Amino acid sequence: MNLGDGFLSQSSKWLHFGLGSSDAIERVTVRWPDGNTELARLHFKLADEQLELGEVQAAKQNMRAGLQLNPNDAEASHNLGVLLQSGGQHRDAIRHFQQALEHGADPFYTHSNLGRSYLAENQPELGSDHFRRAIKQNPNDGWALGNLARALAMGGKIKEATIQFRRAVELNPADVQARSNLARALALSGNVKEAAIHLQRVLELEPDNGTAHAYLGAALLTQDKLDMAIRHLRRAVKLKPNFLPAHQYLATALKKSGQLEAANQQLEYIHRLQSNRDPE
Repeated sequence: MNLGDGFLSQSSKWLHFGLGSSDAIERVTVRWPDGNTELARLHFKLADEQLELGEVQAAKQNMRAGLQLNPNDAEASHNLGVLLQSGGQHRDAIRHFQQALEHGADPFYTHSNLGRSYLAENQPELGSDHFRRAIKQNPNDGWALGNLARALAMGGKIKEATIQFRRAVELNPADVQARSNLARALALSGNVKEAAIHLQRVLELEPDNGTAHAYLGAALLTQDKLDMAIRHLRRAVKLKPNFLPAHQYLATALKKSGQLEAANQQLEYIHRLQSNRDPE
C-alpha cells in the first residue's frame, strides 16, 4: 500500500456565481479546506457565448511582468507559484512561494502549498516541516493535519503519521480520505482489526468505493475471515476490474478457502493484466 497515493476519487461539483453589472473579472483564487490555493479555470456564459478565462500561459506571463514591476508583491508571487505548481513545475513554484513568504504572504496557505510541492519533489522531510508551520497557524485544521500525516507516511514515519491521521479523523469524521489513509497506516503498523473498522466506516460513507472494498477484503483475509473477505474482494474487482491488488488478494482468499478453480481463473486474469501493462 502506498500511503502517498490518492485513495478515492470524487465527481466534480460546479458552483455558479453572478458577475452583477460586470462582464469580466481578472482572476479568481480558490482557497481549499486543506490549505492549498489555486487560480480557478473558469467558464462563463455571457450573451449566449462561452468565454474561457484564465489561460495558463497568458496568466504566467502577466504575473511575471507584474513581478518585474513590483517584486515585493506577495500575492502575485504566491499566485504564480500556484500556477507553476498546477503545471507540475514544482521547483519554480517553491521559489515563488518562498519569495511570497518573505514579502508577507498568508503563512497558512503558503506553507501548505510549499509542503505540497516538496512532496511532489519527493522531499517529505521538507514537506513535513512546512505542514507543521501551517498547523501552527491553524492547529485545528483537519486537512492540514492530514497533509502532515501523508508527508510523514511518505518519509516512513508510520507511527507518527498514524497519530496525525487519527487527529484529522477526529476533527473531520466524515473525511473519507483521512479515514482511508488512517486505515492504511494502521494496516502497515500491524493493527489490522482497527484498520478494518475504519474501512467499514469508509464504505458506509461511500458504498461503491472499490479500493476500500479491496483493502477491507485484504484486512479480513489476514484474520482468516475468508467468506467476508471474498465477498468484499469480489465487489472490488467488479467496481475496479483493472485494480491488480484486488485480484491478487482475491486469488489468495479463494485458494485458502479451497476454491482452486476460481483461484486459478484469478491468476490467469492477473497474468493478462500484467501482460497488458508490460512495455512493448
